[in-house]
Amino acid sequence: MVCQLKRGYTPPPPPASVDTLDRPSSKAGSAYSAVSASTAAGRTDATSTPKTAKRRGFGSGPVGIAVATLAWYGLTVVYSVYNTAVLQVFPFPLTVLTAELGAGVLLILPAWTLGVIRTPNLRMSQMPILFYVSLWHSVSNLATGWALQSSSLAMVTAIQALEPLASALVDLFVAGKRSHPIVNAAMVPIITGVALVSRDASITRGGLFFAVASSVCVGVRDFYSKRASRQREFHKRPLSAANTYAVVTVMSFATVVPYALIVDGPHALRWWATAGGGVAGGARAVASAVREGVGAGDAGGDDDDVATSLAWLALYLGFSGVLLFLHSAAAFKVLEKMGSVTTFSVANSVKRGMVIFFGAVAMGTPIGFVSGFGAAVAVLGTAAYWVARLYFPPRRRATGVSAEKQD
Repeated sequence: MVCQLKRGYTPPPPPASVDTLDRPSSKAGSAYSAVSASTAAGRTDATSTPKTAKRRGFGSGPVGIAVATLAWYGLTVVYSVYNTAVLQVFPFPLTVLTAELGAGVLLILPAWTLGVIRTPNLRMSQMPILFYVSLWHSVSNLATGWALQSSSLAMVTAIQALEPLASALVDLFVAGKRSHPIVNAAMVPIITGVALVSRDASITRGGLFFAVASSVCVGVRDFYSKRASRQREFHKRPLSAANTYAVVTVMSFATVVPYALIVDGPHALRWWATAGGGVAGGARAVASAVREGVGAGDAGGDDDDVATSLAWLALYLGFSGVLLFLHSAAAFKVLEKMGSVTTFSVANSVKRGMVIFFGAVAMGTPIGFVSGFGAAVAVLGTAAYWVARLYFPPRRRATGVSAEKQD
């Protein structure tokens, strides 16, 4: 009887798993790309129907990718110009960053509440690694703000082409990953181009230091992003592209608020009271200078009205924050549509070139031949680096096995 039961027994199908596909690539060409790589690779739940999967693929063709990429480029250029204009007249990058992140939080919370973005289902075991990502995200943006205070937007953007070099150094000394000689050779144009750019008259020592520091912070941030992608929790509960950035934005805002109050608070109040004569003068000075910096002219406001000046300042800070959120969210969407971190990284190099060109035009920054040539070499070198890394991934120093396969 037992034999008959065994012979007639049909085993149940194995339980569905959300981790039936290959692990996401550990290469990170931008912030947190590895955390949401499962979404970028087009991963779907086992319970997804073909109709749902088809809906998820809508707009992923060449036209959809082109439209999303152009929107990403445009939002990034406009944000860079507005952010630079604010920082050059209101010299408190920590306060500006806090206001911009706060504007993003004001967009995220209603989106979660109304279901526009699915509310993330996170466990406590996922929080520490996301906190590290958000911390280095904040520091990298803060370093960029400090660099923009004393140097031009175009030149700071060109210097930040060092991000691949910083990522390679972090991989080497922290993760023990050794780059292929061809990949290392691709860094030579980047270093050469940045060296030429650093000779520009619009670059100060402080601007150069903080621009390089921002690149290093991006490398550390990407390292933690890749580490998060290898955690089992993120395979069981993958975050979408939009949710990854939303969670990091909220964490970054919570991190920088107390520092902004302690570090910038007293100095900002003193500056506000003395810039142009009292609170009214400070409000007028900042609002009028920002309007002039972004080419808004008089903008219909009365500089003698303190409330109007404060409203214009708040408007530009809020608008800059909305642009920060939108261009970062657009970057995630482009990564999701492209499905390849390397392709996205090459597109990011093109975006960097556009920011350099349009930033120089919008801010009226003259670029000499040597500086322009160096910026072009650095941007092209960045694209070449990511293409070389695609064909020659880094390897573990101890085993010589590809780190991408081990991860």
